[in-house]
Amino acid sequence: MDLKQSRRKTIRQERKKIKLQGLTLKRLRGNDIKVMIIVGWGQVYLTREFFHMIGSRMGDQVMLIIAEDSVGRMVGGALNFVGEDSLFGRNWGCRPGTYYDCLHFEACYYQVDMEMDLLNQCNPFKDRTKSSQA
Repeated sequence: MDLKQSRRKTIRQERKKIKLQGLTLKRLRGNDIKVMIIVGWGQVYLTREFFHMIGSRMGDQVMLIIAEDSVGRMVGGALNFVGEDSLFGRNWGCRPGTYYDCLHFEACYYQVDMEMDLLNQCNPFKDRTKSSQA
């Protein structure tokens, strides 16, 4: 996808804000999710057992993006399910009572797009509103 210069500049500025806030992001797939310690973030139904189960049963069909602060504490993340040519089920959460500028975009869009580009697997932002019939 070709972006205009002004949009590319905005994205660079948004991504810089993540670093300035002392945040790092990790992209986890499959068994990497099982060994990750998931603590109180998101909805109650997203329990530690849930993450262990999807990591072991769904393998690389699951991608979890986590954000950590400068002391290594998880402050947010995005859960994604990978299809053949699309990404499904984005579920975003952030530690209650916290706000990090541009973190939602970094976790839900920029990190996902980079991972899919690296794997050359699918287009996570494919326009699914258009009919596939001609």
